[in-house]
Amino acid sequence: MDAIIKVMHDIRKAMDSKNSVYVIFFDFAKVFDMVPHDILLHKLDKLLLPCLFKRIWVYLSNRKQRVRINDLETDWKPVEAGVIQGSVLGPILFILFIADINDYIPAGIDFEKYADDIINYICGRSISTELPQQAIDGIQRWCVVNGMRLNASKCKVLHFTSKNNDT
Repeated sequence: MDAIIKVMHDIRKAMDSKNSVYVIFFDFAKVFDMVPHDILLHKLDKLLLPCLFKRIWVYLSNRKQRVRINDLETDWKPVEAGVIQGSVLGPILFILFIADINDYIPAGIDFEKYADDIINYICGRSISTELPQQAIDGIQRWCVVNGMRLNASKCKVLHFTSKNNDT
């Protein structure tokens, strides 16, 4: 709720000041299933104390799963991606996984993250249309580097202007 309240406050403040606002909503495709363990563990190794890193490494490593429907079962398959949905650690691991996404967002763009939701927003008197595109390109670059995908049909760009705004 804090993230939503902050974004709404910033947008309202910009509109009251007769500024334009671009808001970009990003949605990851199958986010909790897609996180590559090797990339996640590489990032966690840099962020966490060794004793904590080792526990999470054990938690994620050598996991296997299979599907059972009635009396039929598949073979056990290794799980090489994903954070366990519904677990306490799942959202925390994902937030740590995307911590470096900030490096891909150009200066002058505000953003909020909550679990698997990212909102970029730009407030100003006259905003170049290049800046929102740079934000989109940056998030897409991060996805390529980190083995993730955006759900394009759920990503949205909104542009707000005050009716008294000269832009």
